[in-house]
Amino acid sequence: MRSGHVTLGRDDRGVATLTLDRPDKRNALTEAMAADIMQALDQLRGDPDLRVLVLTATGKIFCAGGDLQWFLQSLDDTREGRIARSAVLGALTDALDSFPRPVIGRIAGDALGAGAGLVAACDVALGLETARLAFSETRIGLIPASFLTHVLRRIGPARARVIMLSGAPISGTKAAAIGLLDEACPNPAALDERTEAVIGEMLLAAPESTGATKAMIARVAACPPGEAAAHIRQCIGDMWDSDAPHQRLARFRKAP
Repeated sequence: MRSGHVTLGRDDRGVATLTLDRPDKRNALTEAMAADIMQALDQLRGDPDLRVLVLTATGKIFCAGGDLQWFLQSLDDTREGRIARSAVLGALTDALDSFPRPVIGRIAGDALGAGAGLVAACDVALGLETARLAFSETRIGLIPASFLTHVLRRIGPARARVIMLSGAPISGTKAAAIGLLDEACPNPAALDERTEAVIGEMLLAAPESTGATKAMIARVAACPPGEAAAHIRQCIGDMWDSDAPHQRLARFRKAP
């Protein structure tokens, strides 16, 4: 990976861990880091043995958002260039959201700006009670736009206004209360324990089913009610046409 600040590992359970590894810069995202994350996701997307993806970071800050130098370069860029730079972060959160396996965010520290956008794109986001989360773009004269759809999906427009308009940070406890985090843990040891518990729960599900369920939820959420019902019926038929339910249900048939 060209940035040297993103690492990818996996274990024999089929659990991959994608780690932001730029702690001296608070894991702020550069364009090269974003490209490395996208490359890793593309690599994993075609792996039939992958079951779960964990997104985490080294150091005390999960992600401080976009790298300041990256933003400063936009000052001298064209309108089209600035939009293209922002599109990189949008594509990154979209890729996490559409990843065909469960994505668990282990958020062991602050998540600011685009870092909070990454949190919103995870299927399950687990953090620390003491962490700070903020959409701080308005405080530097920008808008938290690139990942907005994922934030709205998690917390809705009313709560998004409360935390986005001022850019003020909220605690992990508050983030869990409004749904930006799914759970807030009292300390890193408890966070690790809860992360492993959620991984174990996800490993009990058929990987084909988790992928199909994620795709179905995304499609139905964007559908008018009548179209959604028709799509759900097609998804049910497609899932039954696959091997997964037949293999799994066969175990129950053989049980005494």
